[in-house]
Amino acid sequence: MKSLSAVLIASLALTGSIQAKTSPLTFYADRTRFDVAEPGLPVQSFTGANMFGQPYVTQPSPLSASTNDGVFAAGSILPGLMITTVHPGSKTTALAVISEGPLGTVSVGDNWFGDTLVLSFPSGVAAVGENLFANTAYGTSFAGTVTVQYYSGKKLLGSKKFTEAAGGYVFAGVSSSGAPITAVAMSWDGNEDASVFVSSIAFGTP
Repeated sequence: MKSLSAVLIASLALTGSIQAKTSPLTFYADRTRFDVAEPGLPVQSFTGANMFGQPYVTQPSPLSASTNDGVFAAGSILPGLMITTVHPGSKTTALAVISEGPLGTVSVGDNWFGDTLVLSFPSGVAAVGENLFANTAYGTSFAGTVTVQYYSGKKLLGSKKFTEAAGGYVFAGVSSSGAPITAVAMSWDGNEDASVFVSSIAFGTP
């Protein structure tokens, strides 16, 4: 985590609510409040993934609208969204796709413990929110926090820790009244080996 900003910048170059007094960011830990404040955003789900009858498959990075493979057919990913990681052991298996977990739906996460999951929006968005949790591929989600950092290009706009209960998940939403958000980086803070998974990603400019 200490070198996350430098590494993330290099990576991106290749590719209730709480209002902070000195930040253009407004954070939401509740999807209903987020949807009311930021209505009409498209939502990316992963229910169309081909899991080959398995609870867990791997996926190359990046995952985007141009992806067309055995797991995600063409058109499965909405334009304007790209999912990558910062420290994959291998780009061909950088992402994990699971059909089990606290969300009860298909989720995408980093496949290498200790990695950072990144949602990128090359054109920039005013708001983004997603369900997220941290666990192993088949285990119950852990109690602890996920640090979420928000970037506009190379500039760190701000960050927030979202806390989940064991077996649960959290909603991590944000809107920016200033610079557009071009990336969201999520890292697990706990001592356990874990990956961060997301689903139902709402993003865009209301």
